[in-house]
Amino acid sequence: LPYWFKPGEKPSQMNERIPRSDGSSIPKGAVFTSFASGPERSSGFTKEVVGHLITVGGERCDCCQKTREEVGRKLLDRCSRCAKAWYCSKECQREQWKAGHKKFCRSPGEYKPGDYVRLKDIESKPELNGMIVCLGDRMPHKEERFGVTIPGGTKVISIATKKMEQLRPLK
Repeated sequence: LPYWFKPGEKPSQMNERIPRSDGSSIPKGAVFTSFASGPERSSGFTKEVVGHLITVGGERCDCCQKTREEVGRKLLDRCSRCAKAWYCSKECQREQWKAGHKKFCRSPGEYKPGDYVRLKDIESKPELNGMIVCLGDRMPHKEERFGVTIPGGTKVISIATKKMEQLRPLK
């Protein structure tokens, strides 16, 4: 299991125990509530993978998994594009880029079909807030919206990008 996971622990407890990379605490409202899959992919995600997607990072290198203390650094380096991946060295950054980070790395506000995002600020369907979903295709004639299928349903709903929160890359 990853270093941050403790069996039976609630997400709110994890947020209190694990600070952000800058030392601040994770806001109480920033908790994982549920998981959905998109129209073209089933999730198959374990708690470990979901935990990776929603954690802030910065305690361990995303490539070699060494802690800041193990590599003798106060802070790890961030990916300059997405600012969500963390590395202890240029070598680890290059290795992780080749291993798949290149495919998942996005600039802030950039989304592509197949990306996993957390829904937020949806007033018409508040039960969807906090849900992690896989983006389907962009909606025709609506560049800032993507199609999403909610679990148990077959209907694709349109979600605006301003109602999405980017998550950490899978790699």
